[in-house]
Amino acid sequence: MIDGGTIRPIYNIPIEMLGLNSHAREKSAYDYVIDANLRAMVESATGSSLLIQQVTGSGTTASLANPHRANLLFRVVFKDGSYVGVIVDVNQANGKSEPGSERAAAGQSIPKQASELSGTWTNNGGDNLAPMVALMQRLGGTVSDAGSAGAGGTITAIVCVAQHCTVARSAS
Repeated sequence: MIDGGTIRPIYNIPIEMLGLNSHAREKSAYDYVIDANLRAMVESATGSSLLIQQVTGSGTTASLANPHRANLLFRVVFKDGSYVGVIVDVNQANGKSEPGSERAAAGQSIPKQASELSGTWTNNGGDNLAPMVALMQRLGGTVSDAGSAGAGGTITAIVCVAQHCTVARSAS
């Protein structure tokens, strides 16, 4: 909410609009949480006055000079549908990652550190959970398969307790 009780908009921005190199455009929010350079490139690009004007229109850019106006919220959407939030303040050269905004395409939280490996993730919203499992392993979580499906089949759920994650799969 901003002054006057109005809700501020979130601008969805495809990663391609940021003008990043081809390697960076192929990344996802799973990469974003562990790649400081990717975060820096995204934050720098979202702070560009040209991008702000292109996304919001020139009137918005001018109104942001008002110190009582709320910052812009950009949702940078990667090719796989995963996304991150970036807060843009026109008084700053770069955008700033919104803490805790990293999400899989269906809105499930993407953990950034091993201590966040707690909870249940499912593919009910259509998320491909394979990148989530890979990230959990990179963060130092212990991952094991439940049942007899082994490493085959589609990952249907991940249940984590105290950094130990059990993966459920459908039969191939």
